[in-house]
Amino acid sequence: GMGLAGLVEATPEWNRELAERVGDLYPYRIEDVDAYRDGQIMVLSRLPIERAWIGPLAPATQQIGWIALRWQGRPLVIVVTHLKSPNYAASRSELQALATQGADAQSAGNRGRAQEVNALLLQHALAGLPGDLVVMGDFNGAPWSRVYRQLVAATGLDGRRQFRLSYPAWLPAALRAPIDHILGRGAIAVTHFRTGPALGSDHLPVLADLVWRKS
Repeated sequence: GMGLAGLVEATPEWNRELAERVGDLYPYRIEDVDAYRDGQIMVLSRLPIERAWIGPLAPATQQIGWIALRWQGRPLVIVVTHLKSPNYAASRSELQALATQGADAQSAGNRGRAQEVNALLLQHALAGLPGDLVVMGDFNGAPWSRVYRQLVAATGLDGRRQFRLSYPAWLPAALRAPIDHILGRGAIAVTHFRTGPALGSDHLPVLADLVWRKS
């Protein structure tokens, strides 16, 4: 298989541990790991990375990382991100970043929630990544949330089959929320979406198989 892993809220300790344990399985990676900043991202790959970028969508906003590679002879982009909790108000820098994208986006951002602003910034970023892609990460939103539904509709992501109870890991399954997602766009399809075993995080990992759609 392709062999990809995306992590959010990674730490320098996770980085060292992963290098020791799975470095041979995932020899290619990008990372932006800082012990003093939120939203750290790592993307690990078994396949060579042709192009990559990692960092904040705009100054002082949430991080994203993306890698471009070839799988089964076809180009594919993988994006890892982490939307903020709906409980936070948008910062001035987030609203300023959103204002550069036009009146419609600014109007939506006037509701003042950081998660909505982050989702709009992510929407803009995905529009700049043409072709087939996969987006994975902690959306801090269930499939029925407004932010999730608007993001999926605006970006062409396939939001089906995303109901997996992943957070918080220590609660019984019936009390967890489905806020972690792996979404495909274009000719790539996400199949067998599922949760994995507890690994020490407050989230259960989410896993999926990727297949090319039949043309």
